[in-house]
Amino acid sequence: MQFRVSSINDLTAEDFDSWLRVLQDNPQLDSPYLHPEFTKCVAAVRPDVEVTVAEVNGRTVGFFPFQRIARRVGRPVGGRLNDCHCLIASPELRWDLQDVMHASRLTSWDFHYLPADRPQFQDHIERRFDCAYIDVSHGYEQYIENLDSKRVVKESARKSRGLEREFGKLRFEWHSHDKQAFETLRQWKSEQYQRSDIADVFSFPWTLELLRELGSRSGEEFEGLFSTLHAGDRIIAVHFGMRAGRVLHHWFPAYDPELRKFSPGLMHALAIAEAAPQHGIERIDLGEVCDYKSRIMSGSNPFVAGSIDLDTVRRLLRSGYQRTREWVKNSPLRGPARLPGRWLRQLTEWWEFR
Repeated sequence: MQFRVSSINDLTAEDFDSWLRVLQDNPQLDSPYLHPEFTKCVAAVRPDVEVTVAEVNGRTVGFFPFQRIARRVGRPVGGRLNDCHCLIASPELRWDLQDVMHASRLTSWDFHYLPADRPQFQDHIERRFDCAYIDVSHGYEQYIENLDSKRVVKESARKSRGLEREFGKLRFEWHSHDKQAFETLRQWKSEQYQRSDIADVFSFPWTLELLRELGSRSGEEFEGLFSTLHAGDRIIAVHFGMRAGRVLHHWFPAYDPELRKFSPGLMHALAIAEAAPQHGIERIDLGEVCDYKSRIMSGSNPFVAGSIDLDTVRRLLRSGYQRTREWVKNSPLRGPARLPGRWLRQLTEWWEFR
């Protein structure tokens, strides 16, 4: 196996054709994050995107897109915004991770949303978790019928009627170009991040530029989708996501906090699921399982997080930090350590989004 490292601008039309062919031949690589258009969009707003191309006997067989955030330190394209990343190749192809890292001129690469069925990464895993999805491949009604608890749909319908009585008829828009509605998304998400005491993703200019870049893409093969839910003339929920072929990734949802009692976010998620089959969508990826996602998901897939470190010192420091963190978490120091721990987390998040 031979490797070459390229910028997006140096990749040829044949390279992109090969990339798309790898995705078409391997249905398990159907996430929008793995599509070359996502990497192109990130490269349009950031100068640090590179792609390592793997070839066997002159035939292109795989791709490893990454961001070089320091001289020999890499991360997935889009950083923390990327909810699915891996080596883009047939699962049967056996990559040597050290060869990939050396060829990419990297000594470390952190991953946080990697499918768990990649054997090359098993020795580098630090955390395991599940990601939810909605299956609408047989239509919305069948999806509802297969839900473990149909109560959530009935509750949403009841709240919808109450919302309409108070504010007017509900109206859903699959793909909106309303700039004011997009600004509403930014405002609501920023307020949500601040309430949750985590880094405001939208305080970094490149992240908003990325969403606008994605929004300029259109077509079933790949596009950014911005949908809205209205009650009368009032916007009550918004969502920006990405679709690639039959898969939609549910990415940035937000709702009017003043209407929390009506659960407009859940209402909007169900409206997206209902409309999805009409637009050729068969699966909606929701990201890591949490309370509200567990109520509407059809199932889940295992994912992992961790780090590949060829630098011995950095690997030992990271391992020591992880052990110390777990010890503090389960010790009497957990309370006193919360404040400096929050500062450290905020600094880490700034580093990841800068």
